[in-house]
Amino acid sequence: MKKTVWIIVIVFVLIASSVFGIYWLTNRKENTSRYTLLTTSVSPDGTYTLNAYRTEPGATTDFSIKVYLESGKKEKRIYDAYHEETVDIKWLDNERVCINGKTLELSEKETYDWRKQSYQ
Repeated sequence: MKKTVWIIVIVFVLIASSVFGIYWLTNRKENTSRYTLLTTSVSPDGTYTLNAYRTEPGATTDFSIKVYLESGKKEKRIYDAYHEETVDIKWLDNERVCINGKTLELSEKETYDWRKQSYQ
């Protein structure tokens, strides 16, 4: 009986570890493609910090630009554009930023995603 319980516990731990490992690997930025930090930009009043990355996925996919808004220790993606290799970030005021010609109101939590071809 004790041997059966130990076997079940060991199998459960192995399965749980595998699931966690797969989840961790697939949810890291560096896993899906190589990210290169292009620039960091801070709003005029210092409230917002943006980190812009270029993905370098390889031979079958084109470059893309992803811009993340720093939020404590986390980053939230606010801009995702395909077929772009460079980034131009211009602050229009303390809360509005223009990224490669697309204006986002950060206080309204606006984002841009090329897959949806729209602002949200």
